[in-house]
Amino acid sequence: WRKRYKEIEQAANNLSVEYITNLEEKYRNCEMAINNKIEAWYGRAAENNNVSIEEARRLLNSDELKELKWSVEQYIKAGKKNAASKNFMKELENASAKFHINRLEALKLEVRAQIELATGGLVDDVDKVVSDVYKNTFYKSLFEIQRGVGIGFDVSKLDTDYIQKIISKPWSVDGTNFSSKLWGNKLLLINTIDKELTAMVLSGMGPKRTIKNIANVLNTSKYAVKRLVLTEQAYFTTLAEKDSYKELGLDAYEVLSTLDNRTCEVCGDMDRQHFYVKDMEISVNAPPFHPFCRCTTIPYFEDDDMQQDTLAKRASRDGDGKTVYELPEDVTYKEWKKGFVEGDEEVKETFMPMNLQFFANHVEDNKSREAVDVTEEFLLNATPNSHEIKDLMEYEYDGQTYCVDNHLVKLDYSKYERRIADVIENTLGGELFMVPRIQTKQNIKTPDYLWEGERVDLKTTNDDTSDNYIFNRCKGAKEQATSLIFDITNSKHTKEELYEQTKDMYRSNRTKFIDKIIFVENYKIIKIFKRK
Repeated sequence: WRKRYKEIEQAANNLSVEYITNLEEKYRNCEMAINNKIEAWYGRAAENNNVSIEEARRLLNSDELKELKWSVEQYIKAGKKNAASKNFMKELENASAKFHINRLEALKLEVRAQIELATGGLVDDVDKVVSDVYKNTFYKSLFEIQRGVGIGFDVSKLDTDYIQKIISKPWSVDGTNFSSKLWGNKLLLINTIDKELTAMVLSGMGPKRTIKNIANVLNTSKYAVKRLVLTEQAYFTTLAEKDSYKELGLDAYEVLSTLDNRTCEVCGDMDRQHFYVKDMEISVNAPPFHPFCRCTTIPYFEDDDMQQDTLAKRASRDGDGKTVYELPEDVTYKEWKKGFVEGDEEVKETFMPMNLQFFANHVEDNKSREAVDVTEEFLLNATPNSHEIKDLMEYEYDGQTYCVDNHLVKLDYSKYERRIADVIENTLGGELFMVPRIQTKQNIKTPDYLWEGERVDLKTTNDDTSDNYIFNRCKGAKEQATSLIFDITNSKHTKEELYEQTKDMYRSNRTKFIDKIIFVENYKIIKIFKRK
């Protein structure tokens, strides 16, 4: 999954790089043209009026100028061709109607014309980049998941209006979309260069300093556009991945960071963390976490069986009248898209059909992985205080018996552990023993209790905020216990979050040894789950 999704992320990044390369060339040409315009204006003013460069500076601030008249029509033509803004086209048309024009304003118009030529069509170009990024990533993510699991079936086809609606929706904190940001950047660029030209004329400084200042302004503008494009690309890459996970019914994803000497602390800490798709929040638990972020996401499955189960459920859900196919590892993206996006039946027939009833049975067989809330049942059938809590003086593990000797085998449970035992006995009853701790080289993990012949261990949540807390604690209890008690009195999670985590835990093959989960809060049993 890591290799496949890095390739998807790289493909999306390549679209941005191509755009940025073209953008940099436009800005270089713009800078050269502006430099030439400024130098030419100084030279032409001096030559036409037979004065020194110093006198030319003064003339640039005079009231009348006829030299612009010859080029306005050319700029109007170029402006239409390069999608210049309507406001600028109006300015040019107004200028063409005037016989006299302020020399400084004329120079500003010529410089503005170069900026319009460089930034004309900028919004439409970025619009196309992010549209292509979203569409390509969405389909390629679906393809890689189906190919990776080996199951192919029809998926949703994106239409142009839907994509446009997605990319037009503001997502950043300031509530603006990329179109607004690009226009804002362009307006700032024009105003800043206008101020530089005004300062040049009013202060009487030479063109070299102004040219250098304008170069810095252009570089700042170019950097802002580059940062915006790469950040937008990262956002829509993640959004497309999220939508593809939802399309196939995936529950979880993993953050994949690029780890090298440029990796920041935020991205390094997020690497390999797992989250639920339903809780995905871009910039919080999914990339981009910052401008120029190089992280991406990948599907998260706890094991191979879960991969099959997930797509089996999705295939069964939409099974009426549809055929599911076995996808070979060497299927190409082009073949897959033609068959399962565009619906080409001839392409589908080249794959081996799979029996949908198999998937229905497969899902039914795995209902044993589902959690059942048995709180009411257990409390109804409880026999409180039916037995006295006792110390277990010998414990059998792996065919060997360990007797309490107060040296390597100790009964050193805490008052807290004993009080939780009282909660179990006083509420549910049953035969309950306190289990000794075994300290040998074999590192044998014993449970805290033996309750009705079942090994039960006590866990506390405290400050743990992981979305996989229940699963991780259950997985770690293998060979130690078959049921767990969770004291959630000081938990950072809500009860509902922990219950959802418990249900997800029961679905995993890696925790199929777990039978019961008992939740305790303030020394009271509040919920009991059992495997179906």
